[in-house]
Amino acid sequence: MAYFLAALSMVIYSTPPVVTRSVSMGVPPLALSLSRWVIAGLILLPFVWRELKATWPDLKGHLPSLAFLSFFMIFGSTMSVIAVYFTTATNAVIVNASQPAITALLGFL
Repeated sequence: MAYFLAALSMVIYSTPPVVTRSVSMGVPPLALSLSRWVIAGLILLPFVWRELKATWPDLKGHLPSLAFLSFFMIFGSTMSVIAVYFTTATNAVIVNASQPAITALLGFL
């Protein structure tokens, strides 16, 4: 099961650059990135709505930090979508696959 889940995670992480590259001629990068975030938000909202309502008083105090982290997460994702428009899907997947190792290295440093 562990090998299956490891392989599944690689498929999940390597699919977006391939799909992005395949639709790059018909959809502008910012529209694609925005639609990805909106669709993901709408899919996840029903699962977290009750918890969000219950913890809202605690979350209000952390809104600046959450906004800061959200901005850079969305910005990074959008930059990767834009980058795929200028390279091959293979190059994008190789860079994407190196991200965990780079994160571990930076965390160590």
